[in-house]
Amino acid sequence: MTSPPEVDDSYSPAVRAAATVLLVIGVGGAFENAPVEAGTSDCVKDVTDSWSLSTLVPAGLVAAVFRVARVR
Repeated sequence: MTSPPEVDDSYSPAVRAAATVLLVIGVGGAFENAPVEAGTSDCVKDVTDSWSLSTLVPAGLVAAVFRVARVR
């Protein structure tokens, strides 16, 4: 049984968006421990441990750098 083209056209963008979200979540879960195993998280912790800032400030700065890099 095949569906009419109108139904396919209306569901296609939604399925594509849902697949993208699931892919991003899956990749994030797969690489969850990568920074810990590589020692990156310890390095970042050692550098920022002496700072008297909230952990949200460096996280915001990293997010801003990624955002600017993505735009260019």
